[in-house]
Amino acid sequence: VLARRNAGYFGFDIARDIELTPDGRGYTVLDGYGALHVAGTAPRFELGYWPGWDIARAFAYSPSGQGAYLLDGFGGVHTRGDAVPRRTGYWPGWDMARDLVVAPDNAGYAVLDGFGGVHRSGSAPRPGTNWAWWGYDHAGGLALVRGGYVVAS
Repeated sequence: VLARRNAGYFGFDIARDIELTPDGRGYTVLDGYGALHVAGTAPRFELGYWPGWDIARAFAYSPSGQGAYLLDGFGGVHTRGDAVPRRTGYWPGWDMARDLVVAPDNAGYAVLDGFGGVHRSGSAPRPGTNWAWWGYDHAGGLALVRGGYVVAS
């Protein structure tokens, strides 16, 4: 409801992610086309925009709030500001990427695929558990917690 009132609403379910600014005084809503709708003190970033193509999957700020990451459905990670570009899983033509988390030191991130596989880069921690449900595309969310990750389906 908050995103609908302050950051725009499209008349259909296209919002893909919402992220609070690191200082907690603003937020950004990512739509499926890659557009970012900001509210409060959230900075504006241009990370990728694919009009009419529902391919954007996740958005995250760098820990400083001076950079941003956008994950597309193929696993491509688009960066701006002090966000550090790195390689993780990439599946061209296969809409398999689901979520993205950034390491607290901004020197790495991890990408979740639809089967529950966690693909890490840089300083992102190694997964302590393998959640992969091969053949079952129902992983939906990824959170970085002390000691590893939590995967939601």
